[in-house]
Amino acid sequence: MLNAARDLWQWTVEHRWLLFLTTVAAFGHLHYDQHGPPAKLLILPSLAVIIFLVVPWAAALIHDVRDKQAVSVAILGGLIALAPAMFWAHGNTLIAVSPEGMWGSGPSARRILADDPMPLVVGALVGLGLILLASWKGKLDLHAWGLGLGDVRWWSRPVFILLALIAIGIPLTAWLFPEFVSYYPRYVPARVRPDVVALLQYQLAMGIYMFCWEFFFRGFMLFGLMRYMGPAPAILMQAYPFFLLHDAKPEPELISSWFGGIGVGWLAWRSRSCWPSFLLHWIMYMTMELSAFVLRHGYL
Repeated sequence: MLNAARDLWQWTVEHRWLLFLTTVAAFGHLHYDQHGPPAKLLILPSLAVIIFLVVPWAAALIHDVRDKQAVSVAILGGLIALAPAMFWAHGNTLIAVSPEGMWGSGPSARRILADDPMPLVVGALVGLGLILLASWKGKLDLHAWGLGLGDVRWWSRPVFILLALIAIGIPLTAWLFPEFVSYYPRYVPARVRPDVVALLQYQLAMGIYMFCWEFFFRGFMLFGLMRYMGPAPAILMQAYPFFLLHDAKPEPELISSWFGGIGVGWLAWRSRSCWPSFLLHWIMYMTMELSAFVLRHGYL
């Protein structure tokens, strides 16, 4: 028993950084799966910035940087950003307290932030600002985590071709599979009435969301795990939770997300950047939303 415990401890020490990165990734996946943001203009991008950008970026700083001040600033930024996100995670917990110290019948933690999302917005902005400051102070190599543009001359041509295929294939898919029109657009004002302004506002919010999402999977997870596991296992590792987080989507999208996650993971590894996968994912999503919006409201 003692020998087994000693072996386990030695293994833990030897692989501590891999365990650290996978634990941060598991937290991000769990938080989104349990408390994923609704389709609301401020809540959606704010929670994405906190969970999928600030927290893993802080972990990247802790992993790479040896400047203690920079690491301290990164930890502070992560904690400030996480505070309102963890409050959101309380869900339906009642927060009102009676004079006798008993739980009252006040609004839930989630309802408070749904009515006034500014704590989430401020937490995300302050956390991100501190992370940027820590990255500058600690001289973090952003390219090492997929945040650089990478080999633009290599990836610009295939991405352009794929975008052209998306422009043709997504509207056709929405027309052939009615479940997509039933599911999209996600933003309620654009679902219930032909509100083009609301639809476009939501696409901008989704742009922020998608960038954070792509950094998390095709930046933090891919390039972080690749250091310890090599490219092939890292590509598969980031694709699996990406696939699981599509479980509520229409079945054709769920199935394609597994192969798509592998494909864009390979693209990010080959191009040394998460930017091409962001462009593909965001424009694919916008094209589906616009196509479903047109079909739902009878423009065609």
